[in-house]
Amino acid sequence: MKSASVMRLWLDRLYLSGALVSALAILLICLLILARVIGRWFGIIVPAADALSGYLLATSAFMAMAYTFRHGGHIRVSLVITRLPPQWQKWVETGVLLLASLFAAYLTWQLIYMVWETWMFKEVTTGYLAFPLFWVQWTLPLGMGLFTLSLLDGLLMGTGAETSGAGGAAHE
Repeated sequence: MKSASVMRLWLDRLYLSGALVSALAILLICLLILARVIGRWFGIIVPAADALSGYLLATSAFMAMAYTFRHGGHIRVSLVITRLPPQWQKWVETGVLLLASLFAAYLTWQLIYMVWETWMFKEVTTGYLAFPLFWVQWTLPLGMGLFTLSLLDGLLMGTGAETSGAGGAAHE
């Protein structure tokens, strides 16, 4: 049982790390927008603030998905599942988690391919500041991979969320 608790601790810290990266991205968006507003007062232009904010927004969304899922923050099918006969509930939730895991794994693979392709073709961002596009894309497959891991974790543990949350349901 000790190895299971160590694994649980490791996975929870991994999900939390993704959430912290997401929070940092949101903080950086706020600082960029603040710099733009203050810069406008003094006639200073903050180059590429819009583009960087967009990249950081994608990072914040993808990196927080696993943590949000584990804490019941995603909209779930519990509204439908709770209306089913008790013997069907576990089977339907398992099926939904399996389908979601497969879909998330496929998206992870496609995002990895997208980043690899932009790296291979040496694509750069458009706009005022041009830098390699894969620099801003690598968090997408990482976040989706964490989400896939959390879905598989939920599938293997027999639950999709630790606690009740917005749209989530607590499981025993």
